[in-house]
Amino acid sequence: MVGLAALVVFTPRLLPPRTRRDGHGLSATLMLRALTSGTYFTLEASYR
Repeated sequence: MVGLAALVVFTPRLLPPRTRRDGHGLSATLMLRALTSGTYFTLEASYR
C-alpha cells in the first residue's frame, strides 16, 4: 500500500511532461513501453 502511494506521488516527477495525456515523441514512447511491459509481466505472472 505504501509503494502504491509513493508511485502516485513520484511518478509525475520522473516522467516527461504530457506522458499521461499521450504527448508526442518521448512521452508516447515511454507510455507504450510501460503498457507493453505491464501487459507482459501480468500475463507472465498469471501463467505461474
